[in-house]
Amino acid sequence: MTSPLPPLVAALEDTLIVSCQAYPGEPMRDPRTMAQIAAAVTQGGAAAVRAQGLEDIRTVKDTVDVPV
Repeated sequence: MTSPLPPLVAALEDTLIVSCQAYPGEPMRDPRTMAQIAAAVTQGGAAAVRAQGLEDIRTVKDTVDVPV
């Protein structure tokens, strides 16, 4: 017997989750740039965004209306 999936996991099942990340020191590693990329991918249909770094996560969460 398996446990039911948590609601967020169930809602994201079979959807596109896009990673918007850049390593420290890379030219695109800027919270505003990551947020712009996140906005673009959600407009294109992404159901959630994966981000790294506290400032990137905060900025992306303030920009998109999907789970981060």
